[in-house]
Amino acid sequence: MSGGFILEYLLSIDAGTTSFKGAVFDKNGAIIASAGVSYELLTSEGSVVEFTAIGYFDALRAIVSELLIKSKVNKNEIIGMAIDSQGETLILIDENGDPLCNAIVWLDGRATEETKEISEEFGVENVYSITGQPEVAPTWPACKLLWVRKNKPEVFNKIHKVLLLEDYLIYMLTGEFAAEKSLLTSTIYFDINTGYWWKEMLDYIGISKKQLPRIYDSGKPVANVSDKAAGILGLSKNTMVVTGALDQLSGMIGSGAVNGGTVCETTGTCMAVCVNAPNVPEFNSRFQIPCHAGVNGSHFYQIYWSQTAGVVLEWFKNNFYKDSDGVLSILKEMDRQAACIPIGSDGLSVIPHLSGKACPEFNSDARGVFFGVSLMHKREHFTRAIMESVAFMLREHIETATSMGTHFDEIRSLGGGANSPLWNQIKADVTGKRIVTLTNEEPTCLGTAILAGVGTGMFSSIEEAVEKFVQPGKVYNPDLDNKLLYDKGFKKYNEIYDLLKDSFSKYR
Repeated sequence: MSGGFILEYLLSIDAGTTSFKGAVFDKNGAIIASAGVSYELLTSEGSVVEFTAIGYFDALRAIVSELLIKSKVNKNEIIGMAIDSQGETLILIDENGDPLCNAIVWLDGRATEETKEISEEFGVENVYSITGQPEVAPTWPACKLLWVRKNKPEVFNKIHKVLLLEDYLIYMLTGEFAAEKSLLTSTIYFDINTGYWWKEMLDYIGISKKQLPRIYDSGKPVANVSDKAAGILGLSKNTMVVTGALDQLSGMIGSGAVNGGTVCETTGTCMAVCVNAPNVPEFNSRFQIPCHAGVNGSHFYQIYWSQTAGVVLEWFKNNFYKDSDGVLSILKEMDRQAACIPIGSDGLSVIPHLSGKACPEFNSDARGVFFGVSLMHKREHFTRAIMESVAFMLREHIETATSMGTHFDEIRSLGGGANSPLWNQIKADVTGKRIVTLTNEEPTCLGTAILAGVGTGMFSSIEEAVEKFVQPGKVYNPDLDNKLLYDKGFKKYNEIYDLLKDSFSKYR
C-alpha cells in the first residue's frame, strides 16, 4: 500500500536453454527490475545433453531472490507470475515428486533409433496432421520416452508424472500438475486439433494419461504459490501462478504480433519467425513448417526457423575483430564499417548455414559458403555480406509464409539483431516490409507478464494487455529502389545454394 493505493506487480520468468531471465513489471507494463542467471549443461558422448532438474529450480530461486532485492517490491504486491520456457526438455518424477534422473534437454539427440521407429510406425504426414510437427526428430519427448523405456526400464517403470520444464517449475511452485498447449505441441503425443492427448502415440510409447499433467490454455490460473515454495522463494502465498507459453510464443505476444497483420522475427543465435495461422495448414512435403497451438484453442501459429543467424556475425566478430575492445563497441564499429559498403557487398555473397539449414527445406548437411571473394574485399565487406545473407533468410521465410496464405505489412523485430540500425534497414529493404523494433528490452518476459496479467484478471484479454503494455520503437520503412538491387542479390543467393545443396554431404 502506498499513498492509499494498492500496488500490483507481475513477475515473469523466461526459462531458456542455458540461462534464466526474469523481470518484475508494474500494471502499466514498465520494468521495475530484471535479472538473469546462467548455467552449464551436462554433455557426454552419444549426443547426450542433460541438466539436473533441481538445478532449474535453483535457477528460479536465484532469479526471484535477485528480483525481490532489486525491485524493492513488497512480495504481497506481486499478484501473479508466469513462466515461459524452452520446448521439449523432459523431466520424469516419481510418486514423491522427486526427479528419477537428470532432465533430458531438448538438444539431446540420443533417441535416433526411436525416431526412426516412430516415423516408420506412424508416418511423417500422419504425425503432422495430428501434432503439427512436420518431422519426427530425437528432440521430441515421445522419442525420448521410448528411449528411456528401452534403455532405462528401472526409471521408466517408476514414472509417476511426465513433465516438461514449465510443468516442473509450476509443480515446484504450487504442487499442481499443469501443462499448457503451446509447449505440449512438440511432444508429438499431443493432438493439436482436439487439444488433448494423442492416445495411439501414448499407447505406443507406453505412457498413460494419468501420468500426464492437466492441460491448460496459456494465460490461465493454476493455483497460488504453495506454503513450501513461498518459504523457499520468499514469495507471497497470495501470488497466483498462471500458465505461460513456449518462449517463442511469449516473444510473439511481447512484440504485439497478436493479429494477422503483423509477424514477429527474432534474430538471436538462430532466427525464428512466428506467424499467426487461423488453422493448421495442410501437410506440404516441401515446406516443413512446425505449427503450434496458440494462446487459446482456436488459434495457431507457425514457426519458421534457421539454426544460424546472429551467431554467424558473432563467429565473424570473435575471429576477425579481436583487435577491438568491448563487445558493444565492436558491434557498433562493425555496423559503422559495413554501412560504408554498397548494397551487394561488391559481389561478395554468403550462404549462412554454418550448422545446417532448416525451414522451409531441411538440409542438415548444409554449411557456410563465402562466394565471390576477390582481392578487393575487406573485413567490412564480409560483415555486410553476412547481414545481407541473414536478411535473405528472413525473406525466404516471409515468401514461404505468403505462399501459404499469410498476408502482413509489418515485421516486429526482436533479439540482438534488432539493436543494429543498419541490419534493420537491410531487412526492411530486402523484404519490402516495414520493420519495427520495441522499446521494451525484454519482450519475451513482457509477453509472459501479459499472460500472468490476463490469468489474474488484471486484463480481460491478451489484446487489451498488448495495447497497454507493448510500445513500438523505431520504424524502418523499405526503400523500394534498394529493394530492386536486393532482388538481384536474393536471386543470386538462391542460385548459389541450389548449385551447392547436393554437394554438401558429398564433401563433408
